[in-house]
Amino acid sequence: MKNRYILIVMIFIVAFIVTAGCTNSTQISIDKKTFHMVGNSMSPNINDGDYFSTVSLDNASVQTYQDSQKTGYRSFGDYGDVIAFNAPSGYVIAHRAMYWVEQGQPMWSDGPAAPYSGYITKGDNLEVYDQQGANCKEQPVKTEWIVGIARPL
Repeated sequence: MKNRYILIVMIFIVAFIVTAGCTNSTQISIDKKTFHMVGNSMSPNINDGDYFSTVSLDNASVQTYQDSQKTGYRSFGDYGDVIAFNAPSGYVIAHRAMYWVEQGQPMWSDGPAAPYSGYITKGDNLEVYDQQGANCKEQPVKTEWIVGIARPL
């Protein structure tokens, strides 16, 4: 029993050390379904240090902010789902799926054409879409990048 306690404490210490060194809005995977939020990009709905789980796309479909405004569906305090995805920057990001774009459509008003179909995403505490910044520069989130749909623990 004592060894098990020591192992659990060591896991939390390692997790703390790893997350303390992250300065971007990255999410650290505790296991394949549980994540730890690092950063304030989703504040006030998911705060720095919060934990959340994910549901596979095999078991759920992504509800976008745009579509959820019509249906009334909300997750983490706002319309639409928060999705965890592997960004081209190398980070796992958890941001809200704002809307779906088809290849060739403008990614936002007066924005460039989408190079392929995918989700336009944004942190609740950010002013611009992820596709306007470094994490997903002009790249919609492909379905195959999605780790899961975030759910409160």
